[in-house]
Amino acid sequence: MNLQTLEEALIAGSFRGWYLNGGLLSETYTIGKTAQGWEVYYSERDQKSSRKDFASESEACQYFLNTISSDNSTKI
Repeated sequence: MNLQTLEEALIAGSFRGWYLNGGLLSETYTIGKTAQGWEVYYSERDQKSSRKDFASESEACQYFLNTISSDNSTKI
């Protein structure tokens, strides 16, 4: 899985509250590229919480999809 297929899955699943380019948007699940690989976290009040690091884009994308899929607040 890569960012493009992740985005397609998020749109097809009608999920909300996600962003795929890093940053600190309010109450948003976020994935971003870092110097060491990839990070996935929840952004709230300009803070990163539940941050996880991954060596590969595929691992990060799969974790992101699993995380957002299990959170009932992200369903439209």
